[in-house]
Amino acid sequence: MFSFKGASAFEMMLSVGIILLLVGIGIILFSENLEKARIASMTQIFKKIRIASKMYYVDCGEYPSSLSELYGRYLSSSKITDHMDKRAALMRSPWDTGISLVNCKKSLKDPCCERTPPRLRDLGVVLELELMRESKKIPEPSLRRLDKTLDNGDLSSGLVFKAGNWLCIIVI
Repeated sequence: MFSFKGASAFEMMLSVGIILLLVGIGIILFSENLEKARIASMTQIFKKIRIASKMYYVDCGEYPSSLSELYGRYLSSSKITDHMDKRAALMRSPWDTGISLVNCKKSLKDPCCERTPPRLRDLGVVLELELMRESKKIPEPSLRRLDKTLDNGDLSSGLVFKAGNWLCIIVI
């Protein structure tokens, strides 16, 4: 009959190698999908803030000066307010960096407002996404994908551009 004494060292190494290869592929796919989810989440946050800013403008005749003015009445979705730090009038991005809102009519010295084209400066507000906080940093490919989702993909002009440590997104 058959006698089986065990697997040889070569067979064991081959099995472990295949398992490690599959784990490596899984990690790569997981990290790519995680970045896509973060970009989708940030796009959703931006769209909700854009709508809330327009609703605020209709009600008050001017754009909000900060996110705290939108909290509650205009930003009531739990997905948005879960990211909100009500005391600091900041939100956390999906990369755990800060998000703030600036009305360029009221704060011209802000780095994003300084780089905003004059014709757009008076129209609305700028959403500022912090690029790096402590050890957390938004990867450059993610910034480019986010820019392609919201604008033209060049990160230097249009509605999305960099200014210092901030990614500026013009909310019109």
